[in-house]
Amino acid sequence: MRTRNGRQAFSLVELLVVIGVIAVLIAMLLPVLSKARESARTAACLSNLRQVYFEISGYANLCKGVVPIGYNYADKRLTSTTWMATGGASPLYNAATEPYEWGAWTAMGWLYYAGFMKNPKIYWDPYKLPTTNFVANNITWVNGNPIWPPGCWGTPTYPAWSNTTTQSIGYTTRPQVSWSAWVPATATLPQAKLPKIWQLQNAAIMSESMYVTSLMGMPHNQGMNVLYADGSARFVQGSYFINNMLLAQVSPSTYMLSGSYPTATGVWGDFDRSR
Repeated sequence: MRTRNGRQAFSLVELLVVIGVIAVLIAMLLPVLSKARESARTAACLSNLRQVYFEISGYANLCKGVVPIGYNYADKRLTSTTWMATGGASPLYNAATEPYEWGAWTAMGWLYYAGFMKNPKIYWDPYKLPTTNFVANNITWVNGNPIWPPGCWGTPTYPAWSNTTTQSIGYTTRPQVSWSAWVPATATLPQAKLPKIWQLQNAAIMSESMYVTSLMGMPHNQGMNVLYADGSARFVQGSYFINNMLLAQVSPSTYMLSGSYPTATGVWGDFDRSR
């Protein structure tokens, strides 16, 4: 069959061949585009961790090198808590000497108490931030922005008010010391047992979720981003630490971190040796 201008039209077979070629090209390009997109996400997350380091080092400069990292409730996976509520107004509260009536900052929350955390969004993976009104980690998010600071502040009219819960950031810290001796009434900082930033040297000090149960469950393409005490941040393949991570879900006290830098074992020891 010929068209009116005399040119021969495409046959059905030729049309199917062209469609097939286009489908093959798309199939080849999609993994490349997906990998590029994930690389961008990983880079943005690493940028956040490096910004967090500036605040951590600033705190250390103010506090004789101290870094406020640790874990709560004897669970070495639970290291992202910033605020702990008392469950009610403390009967020991003294407004003249104590900063908060309904709770206290703990662990990384002391960065806020020292005047840091001006941009709280850097404490979450930028690609995991809510885009609408949402409550995550007991923090209220409005249009992708956290109502900050969290906590009770003594009045139920304060945004994100809670007198029975804790608030957390999106990253976890090295479970270096236990905050189990935390006292809400006095907001006591366990200064004596906290590590100094120079003692940690090149140790890993911050990373992403510690509740991972498979390689596919890793935050970034079967791995996660890690921040080190020297200010560097890098992506670590999950295969490097997945064995200890799985064991840590059953026994976090043993397999999350045991010992100290540079001979630490467990997930955080794997992070240390991945550099």
